This record gives sequence, structure tokens and C-alpha cells, in this order.
Amino acid sequence: MMAKRDSRAAAYLQKIEQAHNEGKKVGVNLISPGNVVLVLKTMKQIVAEKIVNDIRSQRKTCIIFDSTQDYSKREASVLLVRYVEHNDDTGEPQITERLLEVFTTGETSGSVLTDHVLADLERLGVDLDWIIGQCYDGAGNMRGRYSGMATQIQKRCNKAVYIWCHAHRLNLVVNAVSVCSKDIKNTLGLLEELYVFMSGHKRNDVFCNEQGDAGERTLQLKRVSTTRWNSSQDAVDTVLVRYGTLLQTLSTLSESKYDSETITQATGLKSRLQDIRVIICMHILRSVYHIIGPASRSLQGIATDLGNAAALLSDCKQQFENLRAEADKEWDAVFTQSVEFAAVHGIPSDFPSERPRKKRRMDDELAVDECLTGKERMKVDTFIRVIDEVMQQLQSRFSDQNVALMKQLSYFTPGSLLSINADDLCSSDDIVGICDQYGLNVEDVHKEMMDFLTVYRVCSSHTEKGEHNATKFCISMISLGEKIDMYSSSCFT
Repeated sequence: MMAKRDSRAAAYLQKIEQAHNEGKKVGVNLISPGNVVLVLKTMKQIVAEKIVNDIRSQRKTCIIFDSTQDYSKREASVLLVRYVEHNDDTGEPQITERLLEVFTTGETSGSVLTDHVLADLERLGVDLDWIIGQCYDGAGNMRGRYSGMATQIQKRCNKAVYIWCHAHRLNLVVNAVSVCSKDIKNTLGLLEELYVFMSGHKRNDVFCNEQGDAGERTLQLKRVSTTRWNSSQDAVDTVLVRYGTLLQTLSTLSESKYDSETITQATGLKSRLQDIRVIICMHILRSVYHIIGPASRSLQGIATDLGNAAALLSDCKQQFENLRAEADKEWDAVFTQSVEFAAVHGIPSDFPSERPRKKRRMDDELAVDECLTGKERMKVDTFIRVIDEVMQQLQSRFSDQNVALMKQLSYFTPGSLLSINADDLCSSDDIVGICDQYGLNVEDVHKEMMDFLTVYRVCSSHTEKGEHNATKFCISMISLGEKIDMYSSSCFT
């Protein structure tokens, strides 16, 4: 590629090729595989040294680790660090995540991965005392209580708080919703079948042409069964937005000019897609995803800290509690939207006839349990069950000690620091857990926090752009104070 734009590179390549054709050995081949690998390793070392020097100036960092199986059937692992660095141009502090190391292993036990990570950190010059947090997924080799990687690293560095990726946890909530009801499983299974059916280039071409004829922007169906965040939400939204065009595409593919397999599948998929129960389930899922989706995307942001995460999860739980408290009203709204949607596309809103299921009565039992059908069954077995499952999953997956830590960290966010009543901000008892975690005196931290609060509010009231600039100004002032051995923020009042 360089030879196409640089005459010297082209001449060098020509010289190498000529020597190769003549059977001669070149004394120094700068583009040999060995030299290329050497250059890449040198570049990697320079970048790693720059990252470690930035961390050394702050002496605080968090490690992030994840792995997946590559084509060689080995576990490809990545180690990242998250820290605060100063912008080279403006000098302003900013949160940064950098890739520090990549390696492969044949074994994925917690002890093997821990030894590898600790060896890499030691080789690169990262002191374990600088690590104040660690973030992994929820696999057993990561979060195991006795031999998990998080536990073993915390034994060597008690300040390294383990945070199970909250976006990953929230995605598990979505996965639980997808299997909690028969109707939901049927709907998502239908969307997956539609994606697979439209994967053929001829069928997909028909779908794209139908969208073009309707004057619509071309969209592709999304897959449901993937590990990508919000994949099921994208699948539901795409089908609802292109529902009419999708029905027309299936009608076109049902014509006799196509092969028998295509005609059979298109006819069956169209019939199932026109079921009012499928339409209702898609609207139920959209209501759930529109609450969970924004929280999931925000939790994946690089600037989201534990305080913001606690607020996002609290708001998410509150919305579902409100939804459950007004279940009858919300169900009527979802059902009305579904019926109107079906009417627009010429689909009858009548429920297919269902054979009533009989429940076996025990001996001497006189009561007869009534089996619900139609609209009432959808309300109880699908709508309410989905909401209850989401609330139960949120409660079970976000009720551990990390949530308490997140709540305590939220007291140090700009929103809390700028609250109206300083006396109601927090007491020393409210931050005992976080102080114990990092070996700090509770009373000293609380006094320091109150002193800093005064400075922060003064800076915020005198900056033109509000709390964002006030935060940067205070950080700069604290950094200056550390350089001249002034460790108390009261010296700036």
C-alpha cells in the first residue's frame, strides 16, 4: 500500500523482489516477518509504557478483563485499565480506558488467569496498591467466592472492589424476560425464524425492493439470539416499524414462481405474524425495552460511574414498580395500541379459539379452578408475568453489597454535592462501608467532604457553564494542593 504512494517504498520492494527472483539473499530485509513482529512489539511496549506512566502519576486505576474463544480454540483474553488522565492539549482530566495486554491461554480457571494477569501487571510496572477496582463478567471463574479471579486478586489487594458489569447483568434480565412466558418465547422465536428466512440474498432483495417501492428507508431484520446488547429490542422495533412491508414481502414470496420451500415457509410465517397474540407480545416487549434499553445503553458509557449506575437502576426499578401498581391501566393501554395497530394493517383483533385446559382436582376438593382464555389469559400469563419477572430479576441481581457501595459513592457526585440542604447530604454513618473498604477514617472523610462542599459550591456559582467547569476547576485545585503538600481542601476556602 505504501509503495503505491511513495516512490522510495516502491523502489525498495522492487529491489527485494529482484533479489528474490535471482535467488540472492538480502542483507537486511526491513519487511521480513521477524522485523515486522519486532516493530509491532516495540510499538506495543512504547504505548504500554505511556499508559503506565499516566497511571503512575495518579496512583489509582481499575482493571477490566474479558475473554472469548478464538479460531484456534484457545481462550483469547484482553486486559484493560481505566484511569484518569490529563488531556495533552487542554490539560483537563478525563476518564480513559486503554488496552494494556492481549494474551491466549489453554486453561480458563480463575487461578491460571489470575497468575497471568498479575504477572503482566508486575512486568509492566503496575503496583497492585494502585488498583482500586476490578470489573469482569459473571462467569464462575471470575466471581467465584473461593477461587474466582476477583477473590484471588482481592486477597492481594483489598482495595480492588469487584464490580460485575451492570450492563451485562441488565442484559441477563432481558434474557430472563424472553423465556418467562410461552407467548413471549413464541414471539421471539418467530422473529428469529423471520431473520433466518430473510437471510437468503434473493429473499432479502425482495424485502429491500418492497421497502423502496413504499418510499421507506431500507432496514434489515435483526437477529434475536445473539449476545449483543439490546439485540432483541432492535428485532422487535424493526418488525413493528416495517410490519406492513414485511407482510407484503411474505405475500410476494408465497407466489408460485418461487420454489416450494420458500412458498411454504413464507405462507406459514405470514399466518403466524398476523396473530393478534404476537402483536400484543411485541407491544409488551417494546414497553419493557423502552425502560430497560436507555438504562442499558447508559451503563455502557465510558463516563458512567457507580453513582450514576445506582441512580439509573433505582429509576429503572421505580418505573417497573409504577407499571405494576397500575397494571390494569397499563394493560388496557397496551391492548388498545395492539388492536389499533392490527386494524391499520387489516388484521382481525379476535383471539383464536383456545381449548380450555382442565385442572385436576384432588380428592374431596369441591372448588373448580377457572382456566382463563383469550384477553384475560394474555393479561395474567403474559403481561403481568413479564413485569413480575423483570422486578424479581432486578431485585435478585442488584441487591448485593455492591449496590450499597454504589449508593454511598453517589454522595460524591456533582448532583449530590450541589443539593440544596448541605446538612441532609449525608452523615458519617452513611459512608462507613466505603471508608472501611479503602481503609479511611470515617470522621476525617466526612469533614473533608463538608469542607470540599463549600469550595465546590463557590466554584459552581462563579463559573459560566455550571457544575461541569466547576468540577474540573476543583480537580485542578486539588491536584495543585497535592503538589505543595496541602492535602486538606479547607486550605482553599
